[in-house]
Amino acid sequence: MIYALRAVFWLLVGKRYQLSFIYPVLGINYVLSLFVGMLIFDEPFRLRRLVASVIILCGVILITYSKEKNEPVNQGAT
Repeated sequence: MIYALRAVFWLLVGKRYQLSFIYPVLGINYVLSLFVGMLIFDEPFRLRRLVASVIILCGVILITYSKEKNEPVNQGAT
């Protein structure tokens, strides 16, 4: 059920934004899984994981503030 909802979400978001904008934003999943693992599954805290998460978040922030995220997708060459 979750996969079906995710697929529908991807289709709806894909109509509005370019894939080059959408795909990097998925990096937030890695950061969320880090904190879920520590809180729910008692995984050990590692500084290397935190640094990697900060780097991922910096990249997502840079992509989010991109000016080209709302440009229409080129439907074909003319």
